[in-house]
Parts: sequence; C-alpha cells; structure tokens
Amino acid sequence: MRLLIPILAVICIVGVKGHEFTEKEKNQSDMEIESCAFENGIHRTQLENLMKTKSVSGTRQLDCFSACVLKKSGFMNDDGTFNENNNVQKEEIIKCRQLKGPSTCETGGKVLQCLLDNGIIP
Repeated sequence: MRLLIPILAVICIVGVKGHEFTEKEKNQSDMEIESCAFENGIHRTQLENLMKTKSVSGTRQLDCFSACVLKKSGFMNDDGTFNENNNVQKEEIIKCRQLKGPSTCETGGKVLQCLLDNGIIP
C-alpha cells in the first residue's frame, strides 16, 4: 500500500488542488489516503486496479473512498457539495464538481471518475 500512497497524493494535490505540492502537503495527503482506505476497507489490489484501469467501477467501497479523499483534501464538503472557496478554475474540474449522485459516496465516485476521464488525474 505504501507504494501507491505517493501516487495518490500527487493525484489529490496536483490534480484536484491544481498546484505543486510541498512535503508537508504530501505527508498530510498520505495520511488522509491511508485513513480513507482503512475506513472503507480498500485493499492494495483495489487501488492498483484503480490506477491501472482509471475506473472507479461503481463499487460502493471505491465511491466512499473517493468521497473520503475529496473531503479530506478540502475539495468536497461533508454534505457532498463542493467547496466553492477552492481556487481551482480548470474548466474540467468545474464540470466535474457539478456532478451529483443520490448519496455523498456516489457523488465522490462520479467526480473521481470524471477527473480520471478528463485527464485531471494522470
């Protein structure tokens, strides 16, 4: 799992927040991703598959993991809405944060898939 954490940290900080990351941000993101994986019962193979296929694949676990990471990164609020104070103005990110699912988890999954589909997450 430790090998995937730096990759996912880059996704969260550069892809979603839109800037180069500091060592402090990287360490914080590592902890957030580990916490979200643990909270949602996500295993290393699932994360590897996500990075390989670029597909959230609509599982509740991955949807909730996505929402958790987006919340902890400050991109998504606890109620599933998106933080309008986020200064990221990339057209694709604006489009993705307009997506909504019937639950916070499903919204997280839809947004992560949109970020993957639009190349925001490499």
